[in-house]
Amino acid sequence: MNASVSLANDGDLHVGGTPDGRYLNGALADADTTIEGLYAWQFDGPFLRDFAGRRPFDARRTAGAIEAQ
Repeated sequence: MNASVSLANDGDLHVGGTPDGRYLNGALADADTTIEGLYAWQFDGPFLRDFAGRRPFDARRTAGAIEAQ
């Protein structure tokens, strides 16, 4: 990766729709989040375990989101 390459441009950015009138047909709902839930995610979240709930043996997982037994 070349850090000297700029991604700056003068193109338009459209979120949820297009200039010709097409749009995302749906609704966004409010999150039902508590401070306790956020705290649990931050300090005891899924990054500490694999999909099966197993903690990694060392700093790296065996196969990404799966830890060998």
